[in-house]
Amino acid sequence: MKNEYQNDGIQFLRRASESVSEEMSVQEIVEATLFLALGIERILKGILFAINPIYIYKLSEFKNTAPILYPHLMTSKVDNKEVSSSPDCDVLTFRQSLSRARVFSPTTAKHVSLLVSLSNYRDIIVHNVISALDIGKAQTLLMRDLYVLLNDYREELNVEPDEIFGSHQRKLVSISITHQDSVKDRLAIKLDFHRRQWEKFSAGNADFVSKMRKRSDYIKNKINDKYETYVEEIECPACKNEALVTIEVDFDYCEGQAIATGVFVSDLQCLYCQLKIDEYDEMDALDLNELISNEASNI
Repeated sequence: MKNEYQNDGIQFLRRASESVSEEMSVQEIVEATLFLALGIERILKGILFAINPIYIYKLSEFKNTAPILYPHLMTSKVDNKEVSSSPDCDVLTFRQSLSRARVFSPTTAKHVSLLVSLSNYRDIIVHNVISALDIGKAQTLLMRDLYVLLNDYREELNVEPDEIFGSHQRKLVSISITHQDSVKDRLAIKLDFHRRQWEKFSAGNADFVSKMRKRSDYIKNKINDKYETYVEEIECPACKNEALVTIEVDFDYCEGQAIATGVFVSDLQCLYCQLKIDEYDEMDALDLNELISNEASNI
């Protein structure tokens, strides 16, 4: 049986993905929040529908759902007391769908509080004056949490990124990273995205690895020709290939002799998955300077 709830939900989620940007007006925040809520509500129903279609109806007993879902299989509709002649097609609300879906869906269970808030925002937009909506909180949900939420559902439902994000996945990743409250959360999103980029780039492309290997060697040799800077390779924290770490060397001079007094990582880049780390808190969280400290004695 075709799961139209999931298909419709994905369409609304793509609209939400397209609408989110760093510079959003109040109207754009309201519209994106509504698209997100409409999409998620249908995704929740789609999860229930996939398990058992009767679970999406408020009146789920046989008498009501049999004539709704399987009229083409019924042998008789006349004077049949086992089925309703006027079935109630009313489906669950957002909150009811959430309550049921969390029983089966790990993503729903993980994000229950977020989804309750989204349901509240949806109700305000639909039933109340817009001034009753906390625009700041709705904006935070869109900027910080939308990508994480949709990506979790995408994985659970085995949906390709383009279906939900369209061409906006990279934009949403960047926005979400910027608005995370902790470096740990930012890194988790960034590393997961670039790991998937590596899987995408390398799939069915036998020459990709060798091409990136040659390019990495070229960059490494070119930078190492410069004074006070050199490059080492370490395992990429995202894709586990060889990433290039650019290291700056501090020198002191004594009697005309240059003496290295310290080595410090300035950035990490991986050509295989396109990861780049150049923010100080991210470098510290990954212990990059600790990883290259043993190289100091070789300078």
